[in-house]
Amino acid sequence: LTARITPTYILGYVASRTESVLGLFAIAIVLVWQVIPRNINAARKAKEMEAEQKLIRAQLQENRIAIMISQIQPHFIYNTLGTIQQLCKEEPEQAARLVQNFSIYLRGNFSELDGITPIRFTQELKHVEYYVNIETVRFPDMNIEYDVETTEFVIPALSVQPLVENAIKHGLMRLETGGTVLIHTYETSAH
Repeated sequence: LTARITPTYILGYVASRTESVLGLFAIAIVLVWQVIPRNINAARKAKEMEAEQKLIRAQLQENRIAIMISQIQPHFIYNTLGTIQQLCKEEPEQAARLVQNFSIYLRGNFSELDGITPIRFTQELKHVEYYVNIETVRFPDMNIEYDVETTEFVIPALSVQPLVENAIKHGLMRLETGGTVLIHTYETSAH
């Protein structure tokens, strides 16, 4: 057996290989035309999502500021400063304690502006205690009782103080004589 390599055989072999290469090249071009637009769309969507997340973060920051401002109503600030002013004349030591409680209270509100994670209940309770210390100077016939059975949980920052404030403002202030606000926590088996 002898094989003869003729020009026709060589041209046929080259033509078949060229068709294979051209076929692969055509498939590669089709794939590129499909993959590139998908990647461009994915990149565009990723940028849109990033812009949306920035907008959500900005709105969240604005909401935190609004919550903080709503926590510290101007009348509360003015009334507390007025009480401090009066105490400076009559009872300077009590005025100094009130200034200390008020500054810690304000610091707590401002420091929570950047906090987005829940805080331990004990931390929130401390903040409430500073608020209550301020209010009991202004309203000495008011009584606050704590029945705290559990503290092993987290809550959003600045969430209990408005409840206590509303209980004082809408509950105790309407009474002719003082009353009691009860802060009570307990644990349940339900999740």
